[in-house]
Amino acid sequence: MKPTQNFDIKVTPTQYIEDCRIIYKVDVTICNNGSNTACFDALSSLISGINILGTNNFPLTVSPGDCKTFDFKFEVTDPLVSSATFRIYDACNDCYKEFSVDINVEIVDCEKEIVIKDLKYNTDVSNENVSYFNFSLYLPSNPQAIFRVWSEPYQVIDHIYNSSSSIIDGLAMFDYGVLTQMAENGEEVCFHVLMCQDNIIHECVICIDAKDLLEMISNKSISSKPKPTDNEKQTSQTDKLYLVPNPASTYVKVEGIEQDNISELLLIDMTGKNLKKVQATNTLDIQDVLKGTYILRVINKENKVYYLKLIKN
Repeated sequence: MKPTQNFDIKVTPTQYIEDCRIIYKVDVTICNNGSNTACFDALSSLISGINILGTNNFPLTVSPGDCKTFDFKFEVTDPLVSSATFRIYDACNDCYKEFSVDINVEIVDCEKEIVIKDLKYNTDVSNENVSYFNFSLYLPSNPQAIFRVWSEPYQVIDHIYNSSSSIIDGLAMFDYGVLTQMAENGEEVCFHVLMCQDNIIHECVICIDAKDLLEMISNKSISSKPKPTDNEKQTSQTDKLYLVPNPASTYVKVEGIEQDNISELLLIDMTGKNLKKVQATNTLDIQDVLKGTYILRVINKENKVYYLKLIKN
C-alpha cells in the first residue's frame, strides 16, 4: 500500500462540546484528479487521543474528474492535541491519502482552586535515585470529566478520579537529584488538572515547594497531613497492605485487606503503562509478565487507593 497524489481533499470542521465531550464534525470533499476510479472504504485515525464516532455517505466511489463529499464525527479525549491526522484507504487502487484537522480547544483557568488533600512519600516503591509520591487532589468545583493530570516537572505515573468525592488519587515520580537542585533554587513542583465543568474546559494548578518534598524524603515522612489522633493511629497501623510472595513468578496475592473489600487490582510498569486489570479478587496471575519491577494499584470498596511494588522473577 502506498500514498497517492491523485486526490485533493478539503476539510471543513465544526467543534462543539456536549456532556463534557469534545466533538468535531468534519465535512470532507474528495476530488479525483487521476485516471482511475477510487473506492474509499476505510477511515482511520493516526494519533492517540482521537476517537472516530461514525461516518455518513461513506464508503464512497469517486470517478476520475469527479468530487464527492462525506462527513464524520470524532471525539477529542486529549484537549492539548493540536491536530488530528486521518487516513482514507482506496481499495480499488491499493493506496491511501492522509489529511489533517486542526484542533483548537479553548482552555480557561479554574474558577475554584484545587487542594492537595494528601501527599505521601511511598517508601515501598521508591529507591535512592527515584522518589514516588502518592497524592490526593480535591476538586471543589466537582467536574464532570477529567482529561489529563500531570506534574511539572516530572511525571504522573497513574491517577484515578472519584466523582462522588471529587478527589483524584495518583502516583507521581520524581528524580531525587533534580528535586534536590530545585529545592536549592527555591522552586516549586506543580500538579496540573485538565477538566470539564458545564461544558467549559478548565486547567487547574496547585504547587508545593520542592524543599517540602525533599524533607519528606529525608525524614521518610509518612504523610504531609497533620499528626493523627490516637484513633487514627490505630487505623493506620492496621492499614498496611503487602504482597505475597514478592518477588513472585506465577501469581501474587494482596494481604493486609479482606478479599471482599478489594474492588480492583491494576498492574502498571514503572513508566505508568497499564498491563493487567482484575476485579473483586486479591490475586493476580503474572505468568505472562516479563521479569522486572512493577507497581500494583489496589482500590478497595471505599475507593481508597494503594500503590505497592512488585518484583517479577
